[in-house]
Amino acid sequence: MSASSSSASDWRPWFDTYGARLLLVARQWTRSGADAEDVVQEAFVRFWRQ
Repeated sequence: MSASSSSASDWRPWFDTYGARLLLVARQWTRSGADAEDVVQEAFVRFWRQ
């Protein structure tokens, strides 16, 4: 299922499951928690648009 064929709220359960893990990984590669949040957000937006 592509993002364009799914409803806008379909991402929430997925992100609830994996978001904290992604943030933990991003935090290991960035200087601050805020930078890690930005990285996860940008990556997720790029992923969801595909």
